[in-house]
Amino acid sequence: MRRRLLGAAGAGWLLLQTRPVAAVSATDTLDTVKRRWGAGQLITEGRVTLDIAPLVENGNAVPISVRIDSPMTATDFVQEIIVFN
Repeated sequence: MRRRLLGAAGAGWLLLQTRPVAAVSATDTLDTVKRRWGAGQLITEGRVTLDIAPLVENGNAVPISVRIDSPMTATDFVQEIIVFN
């Protein structure tokens, strides 16, 4: 049983892909990082709603939920969600 549980956890880890966006210096502002990420394009507001708890016990683990107003058609769909903190 324990081996199956560890095997399932290992398989789940392989499915989870994380990648750093870019190295950020201490002097970079959030606007600078967003412009770099968006390749100079304007990042528009709207269509995305984040639900974040106003108070959490541990700042290292803050649960969030994301809702996106998108038709999710073949031509208009969400390609990427980035959360800057």
